[in-house]
Amino acid sequence: MEYEEAKGICDTAFGPSIEKAADKKWQDSVVGLEECATKVETDGKSSEEYTRALFYYLRKTPSFSPTNFNVCKKVYALLEAIAKANPDGITKTLANLALADMLSKFADKKISPNASGAIFAFCMCPQAGPQFMLSQIYTALKEITAVKAQEVKARNFDGYFLFTRVLWKWLRK
Repeated sequence: MEYEEAKGICDTAFGPSIEKAADKKWQDSVVGLEECATKVETDGKSSEEYTRALFYYLRKTPSFSPTNFNVCKKVYALLEAIAKANPDGITKTLANLALADMLSKFADKKISPNASGAIFAFCMCPQAGPQFMLSQIYTALKEITAVKAQEVKARNFDGYFLFTRVLWKWLRK
């Protein structure tokens, strides 16, 4: 899906909220992302119309790895909300779009709860599932170059076993 097509669908679905999400001022961006997440949660299953478009829109604006941690947290919260509202709409391709960026932010203590929440939500989606997500996480962790993420990776047996333990605990709840 092209960015322009995704933008058109998101403009129709979210109105001015999606424009706020793309704002340069982080405060406005956070408000816009919160409004989008609220709409996704209230729409529930009907969010399938714009699920794919939202992923392709967010990939470019504000991106899956914004520099401001507040915006980053809200982007990941929105991804988690869309995965919970429309689990059947999250394909392997969509789940994989944001995965590398989320894993590179995993070392940041302020962002990791939101990133892990989104990843767990993707694991619960029938088309993506835990087996696919764990294999993609293992592959992505090999390619991460961020220094902090490298430290976390080295400290946690290449990150894979830590994530498996966390996922197992979460699934047992």
